[in-house]
Amino acid sequence: MIFKAPLPTIQTTIVLPHPILGNAEKPLHERDYRIMMDKTVYSYIKRINDSRFTYNFQLTRMKAIEVIAFVELYIGSLWEIVDHHDQVIQAYCTSDIKTLTAYRGPGSGPCYFDGFSVNEGLSLELEFEGA
Repeated sequence: MIFKAPLPTIQTTIVLPHPILGNAEKPLHERDYRIMMDKTVYSYIKRINDSRFTYNFQLTRMKAIEVIAFVELYIGSLWEIVDHHDQVIQAYCTSDIKTLTAYRGPGSGPCYFDGFSVNEGLSLELEFEGA
């Protein structure tokens, strides 16, 4: 996946591996119920053209640091996303960086960098809202 930010003048591009279990798209429709005086119930659906996209990644420690810096720099900005289906999406980043989860990969020797194993990483969820 390729993330470019901010739009319309792209300053930074970051490339990530495919997300875990694909992506999740959730339309942002609202349902409104009205009860009339004769007790008839009507429901209205407010269609909003925006959708919410969620991507889950398991990244190495060094790549996770790069992604966190990228998100902190451009959070709330309009991004261009080229997903793993080669679909181009323009959306706003609404992620919360505090929702990171550390994991420990398979042990393959005592390779350490800054006190952390090379096999350690982070599980990261990125959320976007856009058209």
